[in-house]
Amino acid sequence: MSIYPVEILPCPEFKTIVCDLSDYFLIRTTKSSEGIIDALTGKIDVQAICSPKEQIEDLSTSLFGIYNHGHVPVELTQMGKREYAVSCNPDQQVDPVPVFDTHFTLQQHKGSWMVAIKDIKGKIADYTMGENRDQFQAICNVLHTPMLWNYWHFSVRWYLVEQGQFLADVEDPKLAGKYKKRLGHEARSLIAQFAVAYASDVVPINHACYIR
Repeated sequence: MSIYPVEILPCPEFKTIVCDLSDYFLIRTTKSSEGIIDALTGKIDVQAICSPKEQIEDLSTSLFGIYNHGHVPVELTQMGKREYAVSCNPDQQVDPVPVFDTHFTLQQHKGSWMVAIKDIKGKIADYTMGENRDQFQAICNVLHTPMLWNYWHFSVRWYLVEQGQFLADVEDPKLAGKYKKRLGHEARSLIAQFAVAYASDVVPINHACYIR
């Protein structure tokens, strides 16, 4: 696959996906196919959910279906990240298309895990803050966030209930760091509880969900 998979690029016929995706799966790539499964629990290791755990505030995934395991090896180069790892409208015309060895390479050693959207969206993670270890809650949300390199890009984000905002939107870096540190473990553990290495009951996405 030295030609970029155009089926995962945005295109003028596409729209933002807002339909009910409860029965669909998200897939997240990992740096290696090794060490994804925790030998003791038989489940996805929390380290494979995201590492470092600071990424938990805006976890990058893809909607599984048209984006599939065959796309996992795609890895953007530094130049590719600068030019294509940017948010865009779903109907963006990508021209030029990423070029092999210039904008992307293929890393066959990469792995992945999957999770059903219905298993994490709306789920609540409890965490503590402050010297008194006051109890707070965050709710998991799944958003379609297309990027120039991948129309099927979705973000797993946490909404801080008491603060009334997404963790990813906290502007104060010190405060954001505290939230990530406190929430990170619980959020990763919650996702790991439902994540699987492979899902066989994948539902094909309805064309009406993404085509104008």
